[in-house]
Amino acid sequence: MKRNCAKSIAGGIIWVFLLTSLVSGAPADTVRIACVGNSITYGAGITYRNEDSYPAQLGKLLGPDYLTANFGVSGRTMLKKGDYPLWNEPEFTVALNFNPNIVLILLGTNDSKPWNWEFKADYIPDYIAMIDTFKQLASNPHIYACYPPPAFRVEWGIRDSVINADIIPMIDQIISQTGVSLIDFNTPFKNQADLFPDAIHPSAEGACEMAKIVYKELTGKTVQRIKDADLVRRKTVQVQTSGVSSNPEYLVDGDRTTGWICSGTDNAAIIDFGVTETIDMFQTDFGDLFALGWQYTIEISLDANNWQMVVDQSARQDTVQRVAIDSIEPTEARYVKLTVLRALEGTFASTVVNDFRVLRAAPVHPPIFLFRFSRVRATSAVFEMDVLPVSKKGELIKLYRASKPDEPFTALKSYRQAIPDQIRASIRNESLLKFMGLAFKDDLEIVSDDTLVVNWAMTGVKTKAHAGPARDFRLNQNFPNPFNPVTSISFVLNHSAPVTIEIFDLTGRLVHRLRGQTLAAGSHCIFWNGRDATDRILPGGIYFYRLQAGESFSAVRKMVFLK
Repeated sequence: MKRNCAKSIAGGIIWVFLLTSLVSGAPADTVRIACVGNSITYGAGITYRNEDSYPAQLGKLLGPDYLTANFGVSGRTMLKKGDYPLWNEPEFTVALNFNPNIVLILLGTNDSKPWNWEFKADYIPDYIAMIDTFKQLASNPHIYACYPPPAFRVEWGIRDSVINADIIPMIDQIISQTGVSLIDFNTPFKNQADLFPDAIHPSAEGACEMAKIVYKELTGKTVQRIKDADLVRRKTVQVQTSGVSSNPEYLVDGDRTTGWICSGTDNAAIIDFGVTETIDMFQTDFGDLFALGWQYTIEISLDANNWQMVVDQSARQDTVQRVAIDSIEPTEARYVKLTVLRALEGTFASTVVNDFRVLRAAPVHPPIFLFRFSRVRATSAVFEMDVLPVSKKGELIKLYRASKPDEPFTALKSYRQAIPDQIRASIRNESLLKFMGLAFKDDLEIVSDDTLVVNWAMTGVKTKAHAGPARDFRLNQNFPNPFNPVTSISFVLNHSAPVTIEIFDLTGRLVHRLRGQTLAAGSHCIFWNGRDATDRILPGGIYFYRLQAGESFSAVRKMVFLK
C-alpha cells in the first residue's frame, strides 16, 4: 500500500477546522460516522476521491440524516510497532474529537507486510486498545471491525495469505472478546479483481460496492435495480393533423436522430399503451434544430373518448433546452395525446418532434443523455454530452461508459448529486462509446431503458435491430437539416445488399463517396461531417445524397449545410 509519510501539524489544524465546521453545521440528531482506516478508506487511486471514496459514497447513500467523515490515512497500520501506526496521526485524534455515533475500523492490510507482521503478537491487543479508546467517548459509539478486502497479488509487501490465515481469524477473536460488530469487506470481493485495478485499492466502482455493504448493514436495505419503462416505445401512433404527416413511427422509436414531421396546425399524436398503466412523467424531445421551444399540451384517457389535460404548455413563453420534462402525480391511463401547437419564436411550416416518452410511475427516473459534436475530422470527433437529471429532489445519479460493443460498462463516476453535468469525450474512426445512466433513491436503482450509443465513423454504419425485415428499401431525410457540423443519414433495407452513399454539390459534382459495404436487413445510419474525400471542409450550401442499394434501388434527397 502506498506510503504517505509527509504529515504536518498544519494538516491536522486544517482537519480540526473543517471537522468543527461540519459538526457545528449539522442538526443535533445527525448520526456521525467515523471511517477509520488506511489508503483503502482514504480512496487512494480514485480520481475524485472526495466524491467516490467509500466513505463519501456511503454518506450520499445514507442521506442528510448522517454525517460521514473519512479518517483514512495511506500506508497506516493498526500495530503500534508498525512502520506507520495510525495511532500517531492527527486524523486519529480528530476522529476521537468527532465524537462519533458509529465507528468503522478497517486496518490490517498494511500490517500484513513482513516487516510489520513480525509484531503480530501485538495485533489483537492493539486492536482491542483502539476499540476501548472509542468506547470511552461520551457518544458511546457502535463499533464495527472490518475484514480487509482481498489482496489480489503481492504489492508493497502486502500479502493476502496473511490477511486470510492470520488477520481475519484474529478479527473474529477480537469481535468475540469485545462484542463489536462485523462488516465483511473480504468475502464479497473474492472474485472481483476487476474492482481493484492495482490489486489492492478499490476503484470508484469497488468503493461503491463497499459503501453498499455498509449501507445494508446500517439500514437493513439492499440496493436493488428496477428497469425504467417507456410505455409508448414502438407503439402505433395515430395522427390528427390538418396537414401532412411524415414518419409518425419515429416519434416513439427511441432514436433521437429521427423525428415525426407534420405540416398544418394543432398536430396531435395519439398512442395506445395496450393496457391501463400508472404514469408520472413525459419527456418530449424537440431536437437541436427547434430547441427554441414549442407550445404544446398532453392529455390522457382511459377509453380514448374522455380526455384529461395533464400538461398545458399552450401559453408558455419560456424556451427550453431541447427536451421538455413534465412530471405529474401518478395517474392511471391507457391513451396519451401529444398536441404540438406552435413554436415560441419564428415561423415554421412544419412541426418536428424527435422523440416522445411516457414513463411508468417509479420512485425515480434515470438521467437523459444529449450529445452534440463540437469538432469533427476525417477520423475522429470530439463531442460534448449533457447529462440531465429528470426526477424529484434528493436523488443521486451514476454514469457508466464502455468503448467497445462487447465491453462491460465501467463507472465514469459513482453516486453524485443529481445536478446537470457535462462530459467531453473524443472518439476515433470505427470506434464506439456507450453510456448508461442510473438514478438512485432509497433502496432502488432505476436502470435507463436504453443507452446512448455514439458510433462515429465517417464511413461507418450504426445498425438498429428490427423484430423482422423492413417492408422495403427506404432513404430517410437526413437529420438535422440544415446541419453544422454533422448530420446523420438513415435508411432501411428489406434484405442484405451492397450499399453506397454518394454526396453531390448543387452542380451535380461528386464531392464524396462513402465506402460501400454489404449490410444486413434493417435500419442503418451513417454520419457525414461536411468534408470531402480529402478532409477539406466544403462550403455551405445545398447538397444531395444518393443511396444505391444493390442493383435495383436508388434514391436521392436534398440537404443544407450551414456555415
